[in-house]
Amino acid sequence: MHRLLWMVVPLLLIAIAVVGRGRAEATDQSRNLIKNGLFEEWVTWDNVTVGAHWAPWVVLGGPTFNRHGHEPGQQIMSERGAFLAGLYQEISGVTPGAQYYGYVGSASLYWGNTEGRFEEVCRAVGIDPTGGTDPRSPEIVWGNVTCSNKRWDFKDDPNANAAKVRAIAKGPKITFFLLAANLRGDNLAQVWFTDAAVLLDTTTPSGTPTTVPAFGFRPDGSGATPPPSVSATAIAQAMGRGPAAPTATPSPSATTAAASASRRTEPEFVLRDGSREIGRFYTQTAKDGQGYAVVDSGTTRWWSEFTRLGGVEALGYPISRPFRAADGFEYQAFQRAVLQWRPESNGAVLANVLDWLSDTGRDDWAAERGVPKAIRDDGSNGDYAKAVDIRLGWLTEPAIDRRFRESPVPGARWTVEDAIARYGLPASRPEKIGPFIVQRFQRVAFQYWIEDAPGAPPRGSVVPILAGDLLAEAGLIPAAARQPEPPPA
Repeated sequence: MHRLLWMVVPLLLIAIAVVGRGRAEATDQSRNLIKNGLFEEWVTWDNVTVGAHWAPWVVLGGPTFNRHGHEPGQQIMSERGAFLAGLYQEISGVTPGAQYYGYVGSASLYWGNTEGRFEEVCRAVGIDPTGGTDPRSPEIVWGNVTCSNKRWDFKDDPNANAAKVRAIAKGPKITFFLLAANLRGDNLAQVWFTDAAVLLDTTTPSGTPTTVPAFGFRPDGSGATPPPSVSATAIAQAMGRGPAAPTATPSPSATTAAASASRRTEPEFVLRDGSREIGRFYTQTAKDGQGYAVVDSGTTRWWSEFTRLGGVEALGYPISRPFRAADGFEYQAFQRAVLQWRPESNGAVLANVLDWLSDTGRDDWAAERGVPKAIRDDGSNGDYAKAVDIRLGWLTEPAIDRRFRESPVPGARWTVEDAIARYGLPASRPEKIGPFIVQRFQRVAFQYWIEDAPGAPPRGSVVPILAGDLLAEAGLIPAAARQPEPPPA
């Protein structure tokens, strides 16, 4: 036994040492949309250590998440037991319709029972073009699977082994996934990731998807196949996209870590008081499994009003906790709007968030971001009825006028008063800025796209800006309210 150990240990050390060789130059981080792509910053909770700005996910087994032992990099490891796990990072502010290119440097090590078999652990990267955070989602575009070992695989690897993917964004946010798969599970398996990057693909026209070289991984398991021990079909089964995969039996400590990681990476979950749903906890706009609750509590019914006003589809995800502003009112911010609680009516209304920009002297700042300056004096001399007539007269662009007057719920009754209640009055006249015409209202600005532009919405579409995100960027949401919180126990 001792003789066998003396033979195995040197070979294992040699294999680990070789992994560190052949590294390419790291990505130009000025173009990288990924934060902490080199895994130089870390966060730790419940025996889980992951790179800052990354969130772990576990679909199968109970691997441990830790640092690479010798250089910057994320390690995912199991001493025994199959696993399918990885990391993800959300990327906001992307251009809908534009193509993005993602890749990661990776390496792996597998030590079979009595044989030096290394190509048993595979890696892949994927992009969810809708910005979701569920690794099993059929929306995810997965790239090639790489199972090469004993060296780091980088984007410029001459054998094209590096895990990479291309996908076209469907909205203002995408999510980048790293995947590690060890489905044999009868001995030590380690995966390392470093130099993760997502870049705007400037070499390909927007809207034209391009394939990734090498064998591909498809959600249904189709396509060319990696080494027999870890097939794309088996990975798909383990991801819940095919026949049930065999389950692993991790150690109690691994089970605890995996359960904690899974709980923290749920994109959202229901909050209940007994059997009654009173809200939801959302992690889509935060990191590291933290997020914001939208909940009915005490005298404020944020969840009830959020759903009444259209929920995520109309208002976006929460980007703050509830907070009290200097005017004495309570607010909660979302991507597209900010709700103000009105105790006299026991309900919420949409706040005049773009007026906040004017009130704090940020109109020039907003103009640099494509939002026209507000017209402060409309000539109404404080007469509200006159102001309504004057400002509705500024709706001279028919496409924006139609968008303003149409109900956000097809077929529902909708009046001009309803439109004013949701969007506020026009605060500017239409202005042409580049490929679109934009008009500012008290609570939103609408862009009418009149020219084709790479990565832009289709010509002829009228889209609202993310007013809540703009307010957050301007620093007008209190920092304490912007601080996400751990999910409820």
